[in-house]
Amino acid sequence: MQAPIAGATTVDTVIAVCKAGGLGSLPSAQLSVDQRREALGAMRAAKTLAIDPDDYNAIYNIARRYLHMGQHETALDLLERVIPIASRFAVNLFEIRDYLSQSLHI
Repeated sequence: MQAPIAGATTVDTVIAVCKAGGLGSLPSAQLSVDQRREALGAMRAAKTLAIDPDDYNAIYNIARRYLHMGQHETALDLLERVIPIASRFAVNLFEIRDYLSQSLHI
């Protein structure tokens, strides 16, 4: 795992770590929204952001990030994808439903 050190970690470093099989982390607190989008675009183009479509934990956590960014529809779409996947792993679906209801004020 590569540490996200602000001012020292570059997008190229993150991509290299991911391609080597590690977990690359990009510090983004000092980046503007446009710089974040550019960095994510570069990482997507390098195919460093591949996520197992059956990894309910990853999808759930990504949905939570979208929720915190105010992108409620995207969060809802992802959470709806999690429910059938999570049921195969005996996850408490009521927790997911309650979280969704509270977060989206449904």
